[in-house]
Amino acid sequence: MKRSLISSLFALMAAMWIVPAAANACDKNFVVYNQTSSSITQFFVSPHSSDNWEDDLLTGSSSIEPDTSWRINMESDTRDLSLYDVKAILDDGTKVEGGKINLCRATKVYIYDDRVTYE
Repeated sequence: MKRSLISSLFALMAAMWIVPAAANACDKNFVVYNQTSSSITQFFVSPHSSDNWEDDLLTGSSSIEPDTSWRINMESDTRDLSLYDVKAILDDGTKVEGGKINLCRATKVYIYDDRVTYE
């Protein structure tokens, strides 16, 4: 009986240690694919719950040309959030937005002239 109790206690402690680690296993890294007819000159990602856009993730003079991709690394974002909105601004000033993207699951975000999709 004592051995059974100790085994159960160790199993419970192991489960408590593993579950939080799995729950926070969200790297939020993804690749943006420009499927538009223009260059993406600015790209923003913000929590879905926010009313404001965060900083532009493209650096200085960088842009994402049509039919190319760009890796977005958000590993420094340690917030316990999964739903984000994205906004791409094209070189002609067009804004393309997509919302409620689960960045814990999405690995690819596709920007089209009129919509955003992800997988």
